Amino acid sequence: MAVKVRHPGVTTLMQRDVTLMHRAAALSARLPGLAALRLDESVRQFGAPLREQVAPLAAAVGGAPGRGGAPPPPPPPKQPSSCAPSPAPGLSL
Repeated sequence: MAVKVRHPGVTTLMQRDVTLMHRAAALSARLPGLAALRLDESVRQFGAPLREQVAPLAAAVGGAPGRGGAPPPPPPPKQPSSCAPSPAPGLSL
């Protein structure tokens, strides 16, 4: 089973980071020593799947809690930190 945990503000940070990587790659394409590396193409290939994962999260959440978005889910029920097994009725040691 896989569980995705959404931390407040992570979607915005990821989108900003990809945008910054695109800008840096575009600038690197203008430098003669780095143009041959085609960093802009690498960032496009890396950023596309990342944006595909982030976009549905942003749409589903509708923003961060307290900013018009959905409230956070309730915490899970508290579990005891430890417990000992109890013997089944009719069984003896």
